[in-house]
Amino acid sequence: MMTKPNMTFCLTVAFLITGGGLSRAQRPSSTNEEPLQYRTWTDSAGKYQTEAAMVDYQDGAVHLRKKHGKTAIAPLGRLSREDQRYLREELARRRAREKESRPGPDRPTTPGAGAEWPGRRGPQRDGRLPEGNAGIAAKYPGDKGIDKDPAVLFADDFERSLSVADLRKRWEVLTNKANLSIAAGAGQKHGGEKSLLMTLPRQNAPLATGVAKLLTDTQDILFLRWYMKFDGGWSVPGGSVHNGASISSKYFDRGRATPGIRADGRNKFLVSFENENSTGDAPGHMNVYIYWPEQGDKWGDHFFPSGTVLPFSVKRSGAATFGKQFEARPDFSPQTDRWYCYEYMVKANTPGKRDGRIALWVDGRLIADFPNLRLRDVDDLEIDRFGLGLYIANNRNRANRKWHDDVVAATSYIGPMASSE
Repeated sequence: MMTKPNMTFCLTVAFLITGGGLSRAQRPSSTNEEPLQYRTWTDSAGKYQTEAAMVDYQDGAVHLRKKHGKTAIAPLGRLSREDQRYLREELARRRAREKESRPGPDRPTTPGAGAEWPGRRGPQRDGRLPEGNAGIAAKYPGDKGIDKDPAVLFADDFERSLSVADLRKRWEVLTNKANLSIAAGAGQKHGGEKSLLMTLPRQNAPLATGVAKLLTDTQDILFLRWYMKFDGGWSVPGGSVHNGASISSKYFDRGRATPGIRADGRNKFLVSFENENSTGDAPGHMNVYIYWPEQGDKWGDHFFPSGTVLPFSVKRSGAATFGKQFEARPDFSPQTDRWYCYEYMVKANTPGKRDGRIALWVDGRLIADFPNLRLRDVDDLEIDRFGLGLYIANNRNRANRKWHDDVVAATSYIGPMASSE
């Protein structure tokens, strides 16, 4: 690594230099605050370094103070892995210190709240998650310019895609591209004039299609938001169906999925937000399909908002898996022929702790929160891929279609698209 003297710490995009804007909660004071702890910060590419002390974390970025008094703002996603781990640990330490200094009895918290990953308007100190328009999208009506937000890693509204071939400019993986198309016209678009359409023909044989983004800058936490609509006549008989989005770490071996191979805490994890075809009205109840070290079957588990865990639900549901403070919520099936805003968070745990967490939102409403999770036992099992897809093992009833639009991936809560009117 090379240190460049007198250079603003560059994290792909330059740090913003500012003279203020630090929150009162973590700004050093002349009395009770600890002295500033200076250390070397490195960008995610390992090319630039700076000596500075952390003084605040807000709006998806860490605020640093250099020894000469100037401050720099570093987007979370542009920090090195070591710096991200340091940030997480330092914020947890500060929260614990603040809690100890409070007079009176401690307030109860949800599982893992003391070690919550920082996020823009993300989990509060009591572990609560944001909802509604409390996310990144609120600052960008119509999502215009949202890709420039420092917490945003990826955005695609499909407006720049004239054909399926153009998708490769944004997505590295196209699965069975003959089943993908760029749709336009009434009922086939959400925020703009185009959307991504996935179509599976009527047939008895298994078939999958979809798009995926590979993350060279791997993450410990990811929020993925997209809009989606199922065809009005959606109908799938019994059998395996995967019809939503996925976030994963090392689940794909040289580009190929690894179903039927258990996750062991060191090899992989997969978290999909999708519908379970066998429950509720078509397209089925929303749930998490997951490969994780404690899965009950080699084909993975299903987590439902109500707390039901499949398989072996009697022994594993609710508090047995998610901890005694788990809050059950009603199971939910979306309507067909209607656009919904879907978002979910996958937060990998600190190895050796059960502070992993998965949360689901629909139209900005929190519909499920699964804390107390162990997704990994090693630090280098980090999120390296996300995608949208459709797989049906037996599609003998009819051709089925599903539209997607306004995709955003970020390191903090995004929320529904804000009105541009």
